[in-house]
Amino acid sequence: MRLKVPVFVDPKKKDLHVYSKCTVITPNKNEAEVALGTELYEGNYEVACEKILYEADCKAVLLTLGEHGMVLFEKDSHELFCIPALAKDVRDVTGAGDTVIATMAACSIAGNNLRTSAAIANIAASIAVSKLGTSIVTMEELITTMGSTRRRNYRPYILT
Repeated sequence: MRLKVPVFVDPKKKDLHVYSKCTVITPNKNEAEVALGTELYEGNYEVACEKILYEADCKAVLLTLGEHGMVLFEKDSHELFCIPALAKDVRDVTGAGDTVIATMAACSIAGNNLRTSAAIANIAASIAVSKLGTSIVTMEELITTMGSTRRRNYRPYILT
């Protein structure tokens, strides 16, 4: 009997089938290119996410794109949810992917939908890359930055 425990994966293997039935898979652009054997660019993100979704047989793909933000593709919606990058002062990307997956999992498990969780994960990553070396993102930093994004009218969007 399956326990219905959500599983969030930061893939390191080329064969995405090994992550079968995970809840969310979060490859970065390079990991996705290696797994799919093709170069990714803005015009093919949706097709790439569909292929990853199919190969990993998962609920959603959160493709991280560095300075280009992230895109979330969910099995049920089949829409590309685009999350623009926030980071302006990038000092060190060490641990950014770990911050993304940890925040995504925590927010989702806390009851947020995947779009909200991904947007918050993007904000957390913007904080992490503004610091040197491996660092933590505090709740206070996250809340403060979330407040400033509202004031700046920061909005993720659905690509149509």
